[in-house]
Amino acid sequence: MLDGLAKDLADAAPEDSVHGARRKIKRLRSLLRLIRGAVGETAHAAADGHLKTAADALAERRRAEALAMAAAKLKIKPDTARELRHITEADLRQQAGAGGGLATARAALAATAAAVPSWRLPGDHGQLTAAAFAQTYRKARCLLTHGLKRRTAGALHAARKYVIHHLHHLDLLEQRLMAPQTKRMAALEDLREALGDLNDLTEIEHLAGAQGRTMSAALRKAITARRKALLARAGKGWKPLFGAKTRIFVKRIGAMRAPDAA
Repeated sequence: MLDGLAKDLADAAPEDSVHGARRKIKRLRSLLRLIRGAVGETAHAAADGHLKTAADALAERRRAEALAMAAAKLKIKPDTARELRHITEADLRQQAGAGGGLATARAALAATAAAVPSWRLPGDHGQLTAAAFAQTYRKARCLLTHGLKRRTAGALHAARKYVIHHLHHLDLLEQRLMAPQTKRMAALEDLREALGDLNDLTEIEHLAGAQGRTMSAALRKAITARRKALLARAGKGWKPLFGAKTRIFVKRIGAMRAPDAA
């Protein structure tokens, strides 16, 4: 995973999309969360810190890409669409000119890769991995309950991070589960997208404010309507995924079986 990501970043030009690279960084951080107890807190903190630095270095460039896509999903008339493009394209030009933090991301990834050969996984790390899996599910469940109740951007953004970790964990632990989780993973992807789109709407509002722009009534109305629809989608979609208590869910999918499996 590190080698593939390193190649992606080495080959990337400042104008290239960084979406795929950031997704791979998130997947690596999810893997680290699984083996945290096995490699130890010091090793985990160092590696996770480097990967966070890499993700943050690409975040602004990725934000501009995400906002452009969010804008395309709004049901707005041509005049309002032009208004929105002025907001998102100004940010995109600024981030493209800055190079997207590629050099910083490459250096942070190299630091992570340099540390990995020194890691030693204990032979019985299966139980530690299973415990980390359960903890991530529990955290996602708690944050979603809280976030969808409060309906605030910050709370829902925090919940989304653990939804993504849980999705990655299902994929990474596929061979240890009692049955394939294909349908669940598809539903998690849908929830991930809805929560991400909600965050993008908030980013558009913040960006307009930072640029000193006053959004038109038509644009505000479109954002409000889209937010309402996304909240309804997330509110409907999360319960089948995270309604069960942690112990019941983990037992149901067999994530605790074969603790000696890698």
